[in-house]
Amino acid sequence: MNVEFFYPPQYLFEKHALQFDASVDGELISCLVSEEELPRLIGESPPQGQDAVLHAFNQHRDSVEQAARTLLQQQGVPAVDENGRRELFITAAGTDVPTVN
Repeated sequence: MNVEFFYPPQYLFEKHALQFDASVDGELISCLVSEEELPRLIGESPPQGQDAVLHAFNQHRDSVEQAARTLLQQQGVPAVDENGRRELFITAAGTDVPTVN
């Protein structure tokens, strides 16, 4: 599985998450990391505010990317949703979207 990540990430207020894009074997995937999951991934206390969340993500980008890679390898590429997008949600519960194997 060939995974490439693209930057910069953006903060999505409506989802309380950071979004960064990836290409998985040529398929565009939107990866989302919730505010509640980010501290677990980086091993630090929760950042407060959009700028702090973005800074924490950038400081620990390798850990977040590894979590995304692991989910993609375990779960497969997310199925296309009703909006024509593929989204991978990195949360305490893992991915919460159907996958295509």
